[in-house]
Amino acid sequence: MIWGLGTGRCGTRSLAAQYGGLHEPKPWFKEEARNYWMHGEEELLRHRIKERAKLDTPLVVDFKQSWCIPLILEIDPDARFVWLIRDAVDCVNSMVAGKWWSDRDWHGTRRIEPRAGWTPLDGRMNKCVWYWLTTNRIIDDHLSKLDDERYAILPTVMLKAHKNRYEASSSLHLSEEEVDWVRKKTEGMGRVLSQALLGYGDYGQPDWLEQHRLAEFA
Repeated sequence: MIWGLGTGRCGTRSLAAQYGGLHEPKPWFKEEARNYWMHGEEELLRHRIKERAKLDTPLVVDFKQSWCIPLILEIDPDARFVWLIRDAVDCVNSMVAGKWWSDRDWHGTRRIEPRAGWTPLDGRMNKCVWYWLTTNRIIDDHLSKLDDERYAILPTVMLKAHKNRYEASSSLHLSEEEVDWVRKKTEGMGRVLSQALLGYGDYGQPDWLEQHRLAEFA
């Protein structure tokens, strides 16, 4: 099976739509993927991954899969991966628009956070940037250990199916100073996106992914 990875707010629903896959299907990952990464709890998550691996679909997309790649590989040794990566400023801006880590954030307990906990100085922006960096670093660390033909890096801007579900995130919610700050904090991992954009123009996506592209997105 192909497993779609990302941070969330990066086009995962559009990725599933473009390649005829499923977006966050049952059995759902709620706190299980978070608890696996943070505390090593794997019994229930192992069961849920096994059930997902049986689904009749070429692609399952869920940003929470990004935190449990070793367990996915254990259960599905032939797994391939699509790493969907969105520009840090665009993604953080979308997180802010989506009220991440605010008093209106109902899903915050399902995301990873520093194992030592947040510090009193960690405001929403710090949390969003930490999360973007850490999730992408987790993905990078695990995928870099696989053969190149086992994974693809797909910039969100290259998704033909991409439509912004959250109209509010299409406008900029960050100040110029905040944009500059996010750019500086994410510069290292941002190079992965830059390289993926350059490579996309030369090579496109691998056949094992492109064969599933739906005709309306050709």
